[in-house]
Amino acid sequence: MSHHRIPLEFAASFEKLRPALEQAQEHVHSRLFGCLEELNPVAIQMRIKAPFSTYEKIQKGGYGELREIEDLVAARAIFLHPSHVRQAVELVNDSFPVVSSKNDEVAKPYEFQYRQPHLVLTLPEEYLKRHRSLHWVRCEVQFTTYIQHALQESVHDVIYKGHRFSWQAHRLDGRLRGLLEIVDSVLENMENVVEIEEEPGYELFDKRNEIIEQCREIWSSDDLPTDLRRFAITIEQLLRIADAAPGDLLEFASRNQDIVQAIPLNAIDKVIGILLRERSVQMRNRIKDRKILVSTELESFLSREHMLPDGNRFKTSS
Repeated sequence: MSHHRIPLEFAASFEKLRPALEQAQEHVHSRLFGCLEELNPVAIQMRIKAPFSTYEKIQKGGYGELREIEDLVAARAIFLHPSHVRQAVELVNDSFPVVSSKNDEVAKPYEFQYRQPHLVLTLPEEYLKRHRSLHWVRCEVQFTTYIQHALQESVHDVIYKGHRFSWQAHRLDGRLRGLLEIVDSVLENMENVVEIEEEPGYELFDKRNEIIEQCREIWSSDDLPTDLRRFAITIEQLLRIADAAPGDLLEFASRNQDIVQAIPLNAIDKVIGILLRERSVQMRNRIKDRKILVSTELESFLSREHMLPDGNRFKTSS
């Protein structure tokens, strides 16, 4: 398009550098992923600066040649929480030669503009020994949270690449950044935040929590699933079919210790087996058209009188 035209000699110079930029981009991405993997980044995005954006940048007068520009190769590392951002900056500092940094100082308490930390890097010395021609390449790495990244993507074209300057747009950006900074902090500290107010009584959750507590008394944490919420919902449904209450689990388990301690069975299988022994009549009467998987391992603990009809058993093969 005409408004993105650049001088032919500039375009030619840029394209001569592209293979080196692509090679550097590939190495930086791989090395960033390796050094940040322990923090489980949401994404590590890479880009080579567009020729027209590069042309606009040099026309501001701060550079003597293309190779001096520090963000021809750029990366953005995105994380769930602010503490991961701080840790990532330290890890990258240890993994790359750092030329300079931006936005790494503590912000003024009343400022909420864009302040995500940046590092400008060179390629590691051991890599440059094998690729001397890339000694000039710099890469700018930005670090941000998922929420701040979403905001940046949403406002970037409106604020930084719009058709006019807008006080309202900049003001809204600052207000949103302040709000999202609070959200970032709350999300990272959810376990502490939810304890600020007293937990109200809520019958549905109280019953499910009772199931979790009962099962914790019966089995060790190693015998229970890691997702206890989903586990409790499954057991709740089984108890409903058996016309039993959460408080019945302890008593039922005490009479069926062979199933409780059965190594081949998982916790859900054990509850199913215990309920089939204790409430088989109720389960057959109330199960309607539902189907439950009774594993081969569980069958060995049950007599025929405790089994569900074939029509109510989930089949693992046709």
